[in-house]
Amino acid sequence: MDIEEGGVTVSVPEARDGASEGTGGGVFFNPTQELNRDVTVAALRAYRERE
Repeated sequence: MDIEEGGVTVSVPEARDGASEGTGGGVFFNPTQELNRDVTVAALRAYRERE
């Protein structure tokens, strides 16, 4: 599965059927935190530009 966010595309493995713990790979993606990540990146960019 490809996840696209902020102009970046990341390929992550599909979850196994019925799996509650994902695929056991080292990748973790929480789509409900997308807004939080976007706000954090925007705040850090604004802070960096002030210096």
